[in-house]
Amino acid sequence: MAPDEAWAGFAAQLVSAATVLERPELDLDDQDRSEGRRFLGQLTRIALRSLEAPPDPLAPRFVAFGPPDVTYGIPNPDNLYQRAAVDPACTYRIRGRRNSVHFLSFGAQAPGVAARPGTASHLDGTHLSLDKDGSFEIVASAEPRDGSWLELTPKTRTIMVRQTFLDRSVEMAAELEIDCIGGARPTASQRTVPDAATQLGRAAQQVVSLAAFWADWVVAFSERADINEMFIVDDATHLAIGGDPEVRTPLGRWRLGPDEALVIELHPPVCDYWNVQLANIWSEPLDAAGPTWLNARSAVLDAAGGCRVVVAAHDPGVANWLDSGGHHQGLTTVRWVRAAHHPVPGCRVIPLTAVRSRAPGT
Repeated sequence: MAPDEAWAGFAAQLVSAATVLERPELDLDDQDRSEGRRFLGQLTRIALRSLEAPPDPLAPRFVAFGPPDVTYGIPNPDNLYQRAAVDPACTYRIRGRRNSVHFLSFGAQAPGVAARPGTASHLDGTHLSLDKDGSFEIVASAEPRDGSWLELTPKTRTIMVRQTFLDRSVEMAAELEIDCIGGARPTASQRTVPDAATQLGRAAQQVVSLAAFWADWVVAFSERADINEMFIVDDATHLAIGGDPEVRTPLGRWRLGPDEALVIELHPPVCDYWNVQLANIWSEPLDAAGPTWLNARSAVLDAAGGCRVVVAAHDPGVANWLDSGGHHQGLTTVRWVRAAHHPVPGCRVIPLTAVRSRAPGT
């Protein structure tokens, strides 16, 4: 195929990705469609990186990813996401120093449908053997090892790290490095790179598939809960999209008029961490002037340990306000990390004028 034909085919497939902007179930307004075009542009930019040299699993390194480069999938703003390419035929040593980041976890992931990673095995920071200075060592391999071990399955292609902060201003991220220390190393002749036409085709399909997946994901919310209510994601679905098994996520879709507020009431269980976060209909963190998430450190609780979160387009002058950024609809996620149980928050819509300040002790 001539290069110009390959590019024309790529462009033609991208046109079909824009059909998500016309899906009636999404109830899009002009703001949603504008952000949807940005969303498609982000997917295209990420997909075109497939034309670059792929990361080498024989010389791996942890690289940061996530906002602002990748924003779909409601990434946690309290997280530092890192990943390294691996080959399950090899053995890897991860060395690091724990430092003071609140929560740390490692996941061995395999590509799934629409290039979505699924978590195959997992190791969190509570299971690390730490030296006095907080240093540790993990072996990642197909064969079991003594000590801290992360299993690589035949489909594993990535090791993903989540570092979760309660307060970035005082916590220090873990320091990490990874080395390939053995195993069946493929020769240069075995490591083939697809031609440009094939890469363009795969990139276009990735854009189409991911756009459809995240639209379908939101539409399916209605099968689990009504608008302005929440439900908890089942384990299988959570892991299939690369979720951490130590995290459970109530989700919901909200829709508000300009003079309405969504009140989310939750009573956090005993857990290592929790937060509440808003996103737009494309599962991107909200872009707003005011706060769009809060966590266990920043939230104001009442005397009984409950938390009332108010979502509105204007600051009603109460604690735990989250700014809808003028959106008429969006998504809410709550994260419970290593929680004793996983309650689903209650939600109700009230007139914005009815929101009243409530003292933390009442």
